[in-house]
Amino acid sequence: MEEIFGTLEEQVLAHVDHEPAALLPSSTPVSDGRLAKAVPNRIATMNRDVGLITFAEFCSINGKDVPHLVIQGERGPITILLMPHEKVAEATTLDGDNIRGIILPVGDGSIAIIGDREEPLEQVQQNVLDSVMWST
Repeated sequence: MEEIFGTLEEQVLAHVDHEPAALLPSSTPVSDGRLAKAVPNRIATMNRDVGLITFAEFCSINGKDVPHLVIQGERGPITILLMPHEKVAEATTLDGDNIRGIILPVGDGSIAIIGDREEPLEQVQQNVLDSVMWST
């Protein structure tokens, strides 16, 4: 079994730092098939109202595969990690060298939203919360 190091916040920041290819600006949306594969119905349903989704894959957080999405924000790419099995008691701020974000409690899970330090994330947060519904 994979050994887990650090808090959830540290793991999320480290993951974003280790996937620079996901953070390249793009105007090409992922296909419906790619989105369905990255966010299978057994985990959640998500509509495209969240924004222009340009990256959709699985990644590992706390030893669990979670959907990793990237949408295009005003100042650049914004990472969204859907973590249905990572319950957090309250919203937690993320503060990296060049990025900032938040982990939001959502039902029995959480959603991390991370962008450029200057990215206005408040509207993105509401769009994500309105676009995602857990299946589990």
